[in-house]
Amino acid sequence: SDVCSSDLEALAASMTADLDRLAMVARRTSDAVLIADTDCRITWVNEGFERLTGQGRDEVIGQVPSWFTPEPGADPRDVAALELALDRLQGFRDERRTRSREGRIGWISLEIQPLLDAQGQAQGFVAIASDITERRQAADALRASEELLERTGRIGHIGGWALDLQTQVLRWTDETCRIHDLPPGHQPTLDEGLAYYAEEWRPVIASAVRRAVEDGVPYDLELEIITARGRRVWVQAVGEVESRDGQALRLIGAFQDITERHQLENELRQRNETLASVLENLPCGLSVFDAELRLIASNRAYRALLGFPEELFQSERPRFEDFIRYNALRGEYGPGDPEAHVQTALHRAEGQVQRHQFERTRPDGTVLEVRGGPMPSGGFVTTYTDVTEQRRAEQSLRQRERLGHRHRVLEVQHLADQPDRLAGARRAAERHVPPEAFQQRLDPREHPGRRADVDRELAPPGLLGRARQIGR
Repeated sequence: SDVCSSDLEALAASMTADLDRLAMVARRTSDAVLIADTDCRITWVNEGFERLTGQGRDEVIGQVPSWFTPEPGADPRDVAALELALDRLQGFRDERRTRSREGRIGWISLEIQPLLDAQGQAQGFVAIASDITERRQAADALRASEELLERTGRIGHIGGWALDLQTQVLRWTDETCRIHDLPPGHQPTLDEGLAYYAEEWRPVIASAVRRAVEDGVPYDLELEIITARGRRVWVQAVGEVESRDGQALRLIGAFQDITERHQLENELRQRNETLASVLENLPCGLSVFDAELRLIASNRAYRALLGFPEELFQSERPRFEDFIRYNALRGEYGPGDPEAHVQTALHRAEGQVQRHQFERTRPDGTVLEVRGGPMPSGGFVTTYTDVTEQRRAEQSLRQRERLGHRHRVLEVQHLADQPDRLAGARRAAERHVPPEAFQQRLDPREHPGRRADVDRELAPPGLLGRARQIGR
């Protein structure tokens, strides 16, 4: 019996030491710890509990902890699981939302375990709670970010992908799957992923990936893929290496469907080519300056008619000021300070441009008809037509008209002198022809066919004939 007594004392001492150590751990741990009886009323809390909840020990002893009651709006399945665990004195784990005395919302990781005595009888519960607010907030932020990324990716047709260079495992986001006409969640092999690229583009993407892995050179390419449904789709593939300590670990990137953009660019390019062809075939020079007085369109005729050198067109958007200054310096605007001509032209161009038309004669004699007008978005368009030949023809016509007018005046003066000349001719004829010959002339009303014969017989061939012709 003495042996049994000493064994029990040793066991009790050992248990006491263990309890003391456990109590010390419970007191000093940063986690919140409470002990409750079988009625779920608090019998002990540690300092971590007071820090986490903001409640003192005296306030909560004898109270049922909020951890043991369902939170408002909780999932009914979680409520049933908690109640079942407490009724059956079973363990329970959960993450739940809490509210501090100041109203601050937080999250805890809660574990409840039954306390059993040496005979296995339940003596109550011990509950341990860890503050996971920051972790949950980070997880919520990450989830929100992923949801936003997923939503924006779907709207913008932008997906993502990652290739583990150690395992060669390729991962796609759901939007990348959709771009390939595959169900969300599909995770292809590396060979499958590369096989979707159109055959003519595979060497391009393979070379870009190799340079990225070996030399760390990122890439941004526009290529075509053939989807699982056989559609040809233009995509923008962007990739870069993620490294650690100089070792490439992953290749990550973005993947965007740019088919619509490509189609729009092709349509725009075709329209621009058509417009350029129209401009180049216009029978006049044309220039278009935008609201910032930058040249945005012109044709070769514009350069030729105004004699502009190619150097003026080398910049992407040449300035109106440069063209005016070039003209002023070579005397296109007449005498005077060239800079004054430039400032005058700039002042007009920067103001409210009105429709205008005028002619300008260049120093080489070329006459240009200039027509211009404003554009709705600002700036102006101007056409230049070479009317030199037209103006020369008009001048020649005016000269001919002046000569013709002078000739008509002389004719009128000549005809005005005819009566006197006719009378003189008749008197001269009468001196050579007997008077009775005139009396015997036929009446033209009776013998109209003989009038000319009589005239020829009676009139001397020179003098009277000319008088007859003049009289007619």
